Parts: sequence; structure tokens; C-alpha cells
Amino acid sequence: MIDSELRVLAVDDDRMMRRALAAMMKASGVAIVHEAADGNEALEILLTLPIDFIVSDHDMPEMGGLDLLHSLESAAVFAMVPVLMVSADGEDTGAEADEYGADGFLSKPFTHDMIEERIQGILEKRASLLPLDISLSRAFALCEFGADEDAIMELEEIRRHRPDSPRLWAGAGEVYLQMGDLDAAKDCYEEAMDIDDRFVKAYDQLGVILIKEGNIKEALRTIRLATRISPRNRDRHQFLGKVLLDQGDEKGARAAFFQSVAGNTDAVSQKAAVAELFLISDRPDLAETEFTAAIEAEPGNVHCYNRLGIVFRRQKKFVEAIKNYRNALKLAPDDSVLYYNLALVLIENGDREGGITHLRKALSLDPSFEKAKAALERVSEWKQKNGRGRKSPAGGNGSGNGNGAVKKGAGSRNNRRAPRHRAPVVILASSLSRSPLMLEDVSETGFRVMVFRKPQSGTEHVLAIQAADSIIGRCRGKVAWLRENATQPVTWSVGLDLQMPEAKRKDFVAALEKAIAKQGGGA
Repeated sequence: MIDSELRVLAVDDDRMMRRALAAMMKASGVAIVHEAADGNEALEILLTLPIDFIVSDHDMPEMGGLDLLHSLESAAVFAMVPVLMVSADGEDTGAEADEYGADGFLSKPFTHDMIEERIQGILEKRASLLPLDISLSRAFALCEFGADEDAIMELEEIRRHRPDSPRLWAGAGEVYLQMGDLDAAKDCYEEAMDIDDRFVKAYDQLGVILIKEGNIKEALRTIRLATRISPRNRDRHQFLGKVLLDQGDEKGARAAFFQSVAGNTDAVSQKAAVAELFLISDRPDLAETEFTAAIEAEPGNVHCYNRLGIVFRRQKKFVEAIKNYRNALKLAPDDSVLYYNLALVLIENGDREGGITHLRKALSLDPSFEKAKAALERVSEWKQKNGRGRKSPAGGNGSGNGNGAVKKGAGSRNNRRAPRHRAPVVILASSLSRSPLMLEDVSETGFRVMVFRKPQSGTEHVLAIQAADSIIGRCRGKVAWLRENATQPVTWSVGLDLQMPEAKRKDFVAALEKAIAKQGGGA
């Protein structure tokens, strides 16, 4: 029997399943069972009622089980609420639930005895580990305030007890990583893997340390093992692709990128999504191949024409870009974005008058098009100051948002834009993604990253940053802006405003400059 005072939340979009779960709980002695049809309803209940345990389905509309786990991890107030994930899917789902923080997984269908035994086991393990959970929480807090010696004392308490919990070992490793003690972090991650060789979070973090150490071969082996254990983690496939691309393995990178966008999407959408990943990785030549193939498969896809134009512009293939946009305008003659992007290419190619004409056309179609207004104002001012000439400002480098304009980067201070780069920097932010994140760009004040799960605007996330040969911990990134990308599956570009003391910022800037110099310059 389960403690009668336990307050359970049953989350499932199937009303009959919710009722069955509630009946099972009450048969096990639970007096209070609340019900929610999806993750959004569950969060509303959690914010208003005390809940001690969550039983959640994996697949639900609106907000599924993994997104619920993601939200719970992002809010410290819910961190201690245990979650049992249930699903009709197989082992892959269980591995995915495990890496997103579920305390247990149970395949449907299950019996009353099976769920009672699983819940009881989770509660008993949680109770036995509570003192060490408290030590880990203290270590995180002390580390954040720079009290490293006190944090280490809390971590040593965990290591002395040698808990049979990969979660605790990985948490200890994360604190050591934040403090910059890579050897101790590595030991903790290896301990977590020894306890549970399917605990993928440890593989991810260990892979980053191995990359930092220059042991790329072992890092790739570690990351590949994680992708086999939990093949549905798209961020991890992206990270693997980026590492392979950095090592010159274009074929392997392409396969990893395609794996990251695999699912219930058509071939054209997959090619377009992979092209975007190549573009983020600063390989417009490979992005060109994928966008071209997507257009050949679907000649009427205006979005792909638009993005291909940005790719050509990034490579300074202005003639090809102009031809591409003119072909796109035959398909969509009233698309203001196409006229705007064509105008930028014409201006960069020296045709200022043609650029002005097309900016005016964009504004005639969409008078509220602010970027077109700003670009027209810039080029008109330049024309007045400089008269006739070949070169004039084009209003951006075409590397940013979906319409080719550069979006103001996250982390701008004092209303100035910090230079942005495509540098080999890795971010670890477990509340944003269980795996290392791919950057769209980086500056000394912040990052733009692409994620598959939408974070809340304004939330802060603890970061560890690897740049060049440095790992910089005790950082926070505040979600300054969000943009939903026109990709399948849907992704979000997220602007993270970097929060760190000035002394630590100087260390980061030095590491960033070293990383940029190492790759031969910024974007």
C-alpha cells in the first residue's frame, strides 16, 4: 500500500486512462488524486495545489510528458516532485524519459500491482537519497555564489556515501564542471555510467570534457553511444553532426543532421531543415546543396528559394542570388520579404538604385515592414552623403532570421550591438536541453541557439561554456527573445543574454577571441 497522505497528479489525454489511474491509486490507499488532460493543465494544478507525485503519459497533444518534465526541471520549486512516465511506446521512449529527469518508466498496459510497486520503489529511493539531494542542492547554490570550498565539502559528502544513483553523480559532476575541476567532473560522470550504462546525460557531459581535452576520437565514441541509447534526442544528433563537421567528416555530419530531423516529415522539409543546420554551422556551400535538392523536389517551395538566396548571399554569389530571387518572385509576386531580400543582394552587388526600387516595392506590399523601412532609410542617407558610387550599406549579412535580415543579438548592452561570430563554442544548459547546444552565433554578451523545445521568455538558465581550451562555469543566460522557425520539425531560435560578473566576462571574451582566432576569423 502507498501512504494515504500522498497527493498524486494523474496526467493523460485519455479520460478513461486518467480514471483508471485514479482508481488504481485509490485502491492502493491514496486519498487525493488530481487529474490533468495534458502538461499545461498539469502545470496549472501544480501552481495552485500541493502535489507529491506525478504519473504522466508520454504522448499528449498541446504539451506532452517530455515537455512537462522540461518545464518541471526549469522551475526549482518542482524539482523534488518525483515523476513516473507511462507510455505505450517501447525502450526508446523509456530512455528519453530517463534523460529528461523521470524517476521511472512503465510501459502500457500495466496492472495495479505493477504501478503500485513502481511508485513505492521511487518513493523509497527518493527518501533514502533525500539528505544527499539536499547536499547537492546546497553545492549548486554555494557554487553559484563562488563558495567553492563549501560546495566541495557538500560534494565530498555525496562521494563518501557512494550513492547508487547516477542522477546524483551526474549532478555532482555538473557542479565540478561549473567550478572548472574537469578531472573531478569526469570521475563523477564515469561513476554515473558505471551505475547505469544507459544514463545518457553522463555521456553528453563527458563528451564535452573529452573534446576540451582534445580526445576527439573518444568523444565521438561517447556521443555516438548516447545517440544509440536515446535515438530521439534531436539536440544530441545536431551536436554530433557539428563535431563531425569540425573534423571534416561531411558525410557523417549530414547523416547525423538528417537523423536530428527524422520523423513524420516529408523529404523536402527534412532537406530544408538539414540545410539550416549547415547554415548555422557556417557551411553555406553544403546548405546550398540541400536547398537546391529541396527545390528540385518541390519547385514551388518559395521558402526554400528565399533561404537559398540567403545562402548565395552569404557566399557572395550575388548573380546566383539575384537569379534565384527573380525565380521566386515569379511564384510569389506579392511576397514583400522576397523583394526585401533581393534588394539587399542588389545593394551589396553595387546596384543601389535597383535596391531602392525593390525596397519601395516591399513597402508598397507591406507598409508596416520595419526592416525594409530601416534599410531604405540607410541606403538613402548613404546616397545623399556619397552620391554615385559602387558600394553602399546593405542592412545586414543575411545570416540571421527567416527573411534574411539580421536580428539584434541577445545580450546587447547600453544599446550597442556586440560583434557576432560563428565560433566553435559549446553551451551546456540542462534546463534548456539535455544535450550540448548548437550555436547559431555568439558574441561577448550572449548567444543565439536553436532548440527543439520552447523555453519561457525571461527565464534564466545555468550555463557552462566551452570556448577554445577553457570551460567557464557559474554563468547564467536569460531568454531575451524567442523566434519560431519555419522548419519541420518546429525549432526555436533563442536569444540568451549572458549574465556573469565582469571579471568572468573578461575570461569568456579572452576564450572567445582565442576560439575565433583558432578557426581563422569570425563571421
